[in-house]
Parts: sequence; C-alpha cells; structure tokens
Amino acid sequence: MAVQVLSNRDRSPLTREQMQRGIPAAFAEAPHDSRSARYLYVPTIQMLDAMGREGFQPVWASQSRTRNEGKRDYTKHMIRLAHVDAGPLTKLGDTRAEIVLTNSHDGSSSVQLSAGVFRLACLNGLMVGNATEQYRMQHSAKWRDEIIDGTYRVIDNLAGPVTEVVGEMQSRELSRPEQILLAEHAASLRWHTGEPAPVRAEQLLSVRRSADREPTAWNTLNILQENVIRGGIGYRATNESGTRSFRHTREVTGIDDLTRLNRGIWDSVAQLTTGNRVDLAADMFSRLSNDERAQLAMRFAS
Repeated sequence: MAVQVLSNRDRSPLTREQMQRGIPAAFAEAPHDSRSARYLYVPTIQMLDAMGREGFQPVWASQSRTRNEGKRDYTKHMIRLAHVDAGPLTKLGDTRAEIVLTNSHDGSSSVQLSAGVFRLACLNGLMVGNATEQYRMQHSAKWRDEIIDGTYRVIDNLAGPVTEVVGEMQSRELSRPEQILLAEHAASLRWHTGEPAPVRAEQLLSVRRSADREPTAWNTLNILQENVIRGGIGYRATNESGTRSFRHTREVTGIDDLTRLNRGIWDSVAQLTTGNRVDLAADMFSRLSNDERAQLAMRFAS
C-alpha cells in the first residue's frame, strides 16, 4: 500500500508541527473504534516523547494510506529516529545509526523497534536485516519501560554486532558472479509475483556514484538497496497488442515492502560476507526459476 513520506532534505529532526501534518496516525488520542475493549492502546506520540527524553529525535516518517477515511488517523506508520549526539554508539563510518519504530492504532501492527543505518553520502536509509536484534512488543500497559529497554537493546546491537558486520562488508571484495547472484536474489525479492523481472540483474548493479565503484560487499549492498527501492531503472516493455514502450521501475514506498526488501537484501549480503558462501549461493540459486538459473549459469561460464 502506498504511503506518505515526511523528511527534511538535510535529515534534520522533524518538528512536532511537521509530524502532525504529515503523520497524523502518530498523534491518535485513542485506538480505532474497531478495536475491542481488551485492546491496550500504546500511543506513538508518547513513545516518541519518551525516546526524545533519551536524546532520540524523528528524522524520517511514513504512514500507510487507506481508502477507508475513518482509518486515516490510525493506520500503520514507521518513524526513523537518530540520536542528537552522533557519538560512538550512533556513528558507523559514513553512516549514522538509527532506530526504526513501527506502530499502528488500528490493530494492523504491533510495536516494533529495529536497527537502521543512514548513509550520509547518498541520503540512503537502510534497515538492518533479520539476523540482528529486533524488539517487538504487544500493546501492553508496561510499554513505557519496555520501549526504553527495547531502544537500548537495539542500540547495543548497533554498537556491537552490526558494527562488526558493516566492517566485514566494507573489507570484503566480491567477485562479479557473487554480485550477480546477489542481484538476481534482490530481483526475486522485488518482483516475487511469478513474473520475470523487467530488468536484468546487471542493471541492479549500476553504480550511481564513483565512491561505490570498488566491488565490496558494503558497496554492493548499498547499490542494490538503492536501485531496487528507489527505482528509476529504464527498460523496454511490450503490451498485449505488441506495442513497445520505454518505462522505468517504480519506487517502493509501502511500509511492509520497504521492510521486507531492506531486510532481505541486507541478510543475503551479510550471509554471503560472514557465513557459508557455498550454502548461501546454493540456497539463493534454488529460489530462481529454471530460466533464471540457465541465464545465470551462462553468465558465470562466460
């Protein structure tokens, strides 16, 4: 589902007024009336206030749109927060650590906290994958203590395991076949409807800035994430009447798709960097269609 997105170009903290205009669901004063009396309401704005007292400020936010006007102020929303002091726990090389908060007031989402990194060079927001610490809690009367505890559990993970994984990605160079395999996997995540991807894997490896030309796992991760999610890659399409036209891949904006793609791409690159490369390659290869496998095998042989 499409979302409305709110951020400042310089990634400075969003004001309360900006948030109220762009992400009204974060300010819901009660749950949607479809919720039963047993539903425990956990207000996003109060969580943001609690995290703000710990130094975390919202820098990016999005909210799912809905055709049901009555649910407009209650739908799922995602907010990225950065610490006002970019100290050793919140700065990872050319990236800044962020906390990603997801919630809803219509029952469509539990409260979720996960790790994110924001790359300063390209204004690119990554989400750390499933292999790292995430914190999920049900709507609970104890949320005030749990949200702060969860925040620091995610930060501790950013300061330890995530930093180590990023360092390994930055120092590990990938062969071209490895990059293509990752690109094929990213394409299968993005276009997972059974239809072939409209673009070739090599197009998803198109470098947008000279600083990313070195074929490290870290650069490959950023290139794939940016090309898959931001879209804008050109391709020729043929409609049912046989007419050909030039189109561009669409940007991914839905909260669920953003989360799934971010984590899926991160996990595949992290596992290829730190895990058993042969097992991972076999697993990714098995997920491709027969045609995709044949095309990939031909490229590897050339």
